[in-house]
Amino acid sequence: MNNKLTKLTEDIKSLEKREFEEFLKWLSDYELSQMDEWDLEIKADSQEGGRLQPVIDRARKDISDNKVKPLDEFLNNT
Repeated sequence: MNNKLTKLTEDIKSLEKREFEEFLKWLSDYELSQMDEWDLEIKADSQEGGRLQPVIDRARKDISDNKVKPLDEFLNNT
């Protein structure tokens, strides 16, 4: 880790709970502001009622119907 990152990590660890919560909110807002158009579309499409709703519903039904298998089993079944 470089010096700036080490210092930043130490500073974050020393924050009081309220300050840490404020920092997390700022970081979340900052991350959202850095999303590109594709990220925003995926976020909107994956919300309740979005364009991906049928895919999400199908996945949930398959899970509840036990029509799924572990990923490693699926990947090794080529």
